[in-house]
Amino acid sequence: LKLLRVRTQKEADILAGDLKALNDSRKDMTEEAVKLAKEQVETTDLSDDRVLVIYLPDCHESLAGIVAGRIRECYYKPVFVLTDAEDGAKGSGRSIDGYHMYEELNKCKDILTKFGGHRLAAGLSLEKENIAEFRRRLNENCTLTEEEMKELVKKLFLFDFNKYFKRRDLYFHTKSKAIKVFLLLWLKRQHERMNADIAVDINLKKNQFLGTPIFNPHGI
Repeated sequence: LKLLRVRTQKEADILAGDLKALNDSRKDMTEEAVKLAKEQVETTDLSDDRVLVIYLPDCHESLAGIVAGRIRECYYKPVFVLTDAEDGAKGSGRSIDGYHMYEELNKCKDILTKFGGHRLAAGLSLEKENIAEFRRRLNENCTLTEEEMKELVKKLFLFDFNKYFKRRDLYFHTKSKAIKVFLLLWLKRQHERMNADIAVDINLKKNQFLGTPIFNPHGI
């Protein structure tokens, strides 16, 4: 709001610089938290869980939802990321199709301080000593089978694959620079999200997109 109200270019430059520094700092914090979360999943018995409960005590609570979303995209499982709070632990969850996050939290309400949300996302608080029990109950109550989760992943890749080519074609045909920039960012995000093997050239500065992706959906 201050940036919109400034009267001189110098003031605007200073505030814009501060905002960029803050944004860069949050990006770095997010990347570090995602890295630590992945390490937990891949080096502990968390990898066997159908619902991931990841405790990152030093992660800022405002980043919990972002980290949960990134981890969900990596493993395509429901994910809760918990951090330290003034009174116990708090966190956010991001879900997948077929897993109603709020309903599952409701089954654990006796060990939660508070919670809220909907089918695909939720927030919660609980005592730290209840984190292990929370993880146990979520996985014990989870009715998603391994085969069902594989089918969900197949549908996800098929949907994004079709949308990808539609938007790629639109990129080449539209004359609107604004639409080109939006599509370029979306295409770039899809490449990162799919963790695919890509034969592609993207130049954000020149708004250029060349090449064809070669998806490798992990043997599915």
